[in-house]
Amino acid sequence: MKNAFNYMFRDTDFLKKTYVFFLFILFSVTVSNYANLLQPNSITGTNWYYVALSFITAIVMFIPQGYILSLIKSAVHQEEICFLPNVDIKRNFIQGLKISVAFGLLYFLIIALLSVLLTVSLVAGLTTGDKTYFYITIAVILFVLFILFCYFPVFTWMFAFKDNFLTYFRYILATKIFCLDFKRYVLYFTVITVIMVTSAFITGKLSNPVYLKNPLAFAAITIVDSLIMYYVMLVLAYLIAKSIKPTEAFELLGVFQYEKTEETETSEPETNSDETETEN
Repeated sequence: MKNAFNYMFRDTDFLKKTYVFFLFILFSVTVSNYANLLQPNSITGTNWYYVALSFITAIVMFIPQGYILSLIKSAVHQEEICFLPNVDIKRNFIQGLKISVAFGLLYFLIIALLSVLLTVSLVAGLTTGDKTYFYITIAVILFVLFILFCYFPVFTWMFAFKDNFLTYFRYILATKIFCLDFKRYVLYFTVITVIMVTSAFITGKLSNPVYLKNPLAFAAITIVDSLIMYYVMLVLAYLIAKSIKPTEAFELLGVFQYEKTEETETSEPETNSDETETEN
């Protein structure tokens, strides 16, 4: 697991392969921090610039998200030295768009259903004067959201190899995959959670509009936020890749092309060399 924090530096072309990845994160964080200065409030009301900038931030992040999926695929079978993939803007954008839509659709449907349940329980509580329904509903909602978060690593792993919207709805299959080595998954999930919560807390505190009003502070905070997000995303990609036992999981997922592609690539030079010898 310790390789997750330094594997990227072992690739001699680390900066060359990831600088585009960082630039898109930097641009997204810059727009996001500027949008924080335009947050609507009770006095100014809705700020459409804030809405537009938030939308741009989400679109720009499609490319880093897609790159993470490529990184997961490359890290699965590599240990000490993990050769990072190059950024493919078009391909990574499409991948990032797909996973964002799938993830967003899943949570939209779940949250919409939970909102209806919460509304019904609230009305029932107000009607009967008994708040028990309301408290039980809140507990159920928190539990469901926690379960969804628990499935985040395995869903992302599955999506990296099975480029399909329905991947984020296959709970039974996902359960079978992480149960192949449940202790391993729980360990990696715990580390992933700690890293995500810590980084979100730090970047959230730094991105407070109070600090961003000063131009120099804005520049410094934006760079720090971008570097944190850049490094954390690389670390999380490796942890997600290693949280699942790949061989058995590929069989359950029905994905064999990835391994066959690797075998084909390694065997091609030998075929070419044999043909050369025959010609000579």
